[in-house]
Amino acid sequence: MIDRTLSNIVVCIGVFVTIGWGGVLSPLRAEQRSPNDSAVIERGKRQFSESCGFCHGTDATGGRGPDLVRSPLVAHDVKGDKIGDVILHGRPDKGMPPQSLTEQQISDVAAFLHSRMLETIESSGVPSAYPIEKLLTGNAEAGKAYFNGTGGCKTCHSPTGDLAGVAKKYSSIELESRMMYPDGPPLKCTVTLPSGERMNGTVRHIDEFTLVMKEDSGWFRTFSRDQVKVELRDSLAAHRQLLEMITPTQFHDLFAYIASLK
Repeated sequence: MIDRTLSNIVVCIGVFVTIGWGGVLSPLRAEQRSPNDSAVIERGKRQFSESCGFCHGTDATGGRGPDLVRSPLVAHDVKGDKIGDVILHGRPDKGMPPQSLTEQQISDVAAFLHSRMLETIESSGVPSAYPIEKLLTGNAEAGKAYFNGTGGCKTCHSPTGDLAGVAKKYSSIELESRMMYPDGPPLKCTVTLPSGERMNGTVRHIDEFTLVMKEDSGWFRTFSRDQVKVELRDSLAAHRQLLEMITPTQFHDLFAYIASLK
């Protein structure tokens, strides 16, 4: 029950989380961590330390600037496409100047950041007592305004209801991770056959051509998607959409607010 409440945090509590961090990051495992080339990551580490470490910390866990190990932007970056844009254009409104890094340097930095993120996800290297000060880079009042306004969180959640005392139930790192990557019940579906017969079940595999479902009765069925009508029901769909839209500032503000619900 708690897991579902917090996994629902993402949108409504903004976005959110846990990893189940693997859900959102699984594409990165194949693409970002590729080369098993430690030399690329090492080059990226040196470049990051030189160009970004002053604000974001040499380990990318934050300092004057936000923690990048748990950044939504880094999580959704593919081979430097989002990271590179920020590096090259900066964020002048937040005091971050643009930097003239080459395509290779950006690729190396991206590889380093993704290696740090995956290292955190796949190991027990981040203690549950991760300093809350490292994570609280946002404004709680702005986060509350987002929760009650633009984010639409109050539609499904309440700081005195399902989220009451939520910050005491989880360590700071667990709370943020649950907000970062929603992990909920399996995707449900209804399949309508040409005959009009309908069957309900859980999606076990789906792609452009094929659907494999486990019927509520327990039987597995495989369908060609062009032969049947498929209705999907994802309880976290709105949360996943919010994760794509929420800005880093909004997320950090929202986390600061949720972390205050003790």
